[in-house]
Amino acid sequence: MLVVTERQADIVSTYLVDRDGVASAPIANQTSGNGPFGFTFTQTGKLLETENFGGAPGQGSAASYEIGRDVTLTPISGSVFNMRSDTCWIVLTDNGKYAYSTNAMSNDISSYRVDPDGSMTLLQSIAGPADDLPAPPAVPADLSLSGDSRFLYARNVRDGDIFAFAVQPDGTLAPVQTLNNALPPGAIGVAAD
Repeated sequence: MLVVTERQADIVSTYLVDRDGVASAPIANQTSGNGPFGFTFTQTGKLLETENFGGAPGQGSAASYEIGRDVTLTPISGSVFNMRSDTCWIVLTDNGKYAYSTNAMSNDISSYRVDPDGSMTLLQSIAGPADDLPAPPAVPADLSLSGDSRFLYARNVRDGDIFAFAVQPDGTLAPVQTLNNALPPGAIGVAAD
């Protein structure tokens, strides 16, 4: 399947992809909340997706969905609010237990527990900072986990700083290092291995 979030329309479009890589016509799935943005998949084939609610203060959230054989989406956890603003990117640990999202206009990271059935629970509204400066102008835009999910990295668009955290067994984050000006301001993407 192929997934595309349509933030302004509050739709997640899904496509069946055949063996030759050809996609079907889109299937429009209404989201639980507003402003679907980043997403990831669990190992059991559930979709986790962030909702930014147009950047409205305190309205950031994440939601999870069951993916049907026809690639239609059925909500598992509707909008799980984190009380932060402009929730954007989301990553999931390899063991599938913890998800982390950036909150661009709050300048921080939220954490969620993810159960095997795909249901989500907010662990920490503020699991860690994503810059030393207040938001805005600080704008955390990307997240990446190391290959073993032991470390989480957040990139700030404003100045290219990268914030590194150790992922604890209970899903909390412990700051490890700040790499100031590690990337040019406005650089796109951060990846870890």
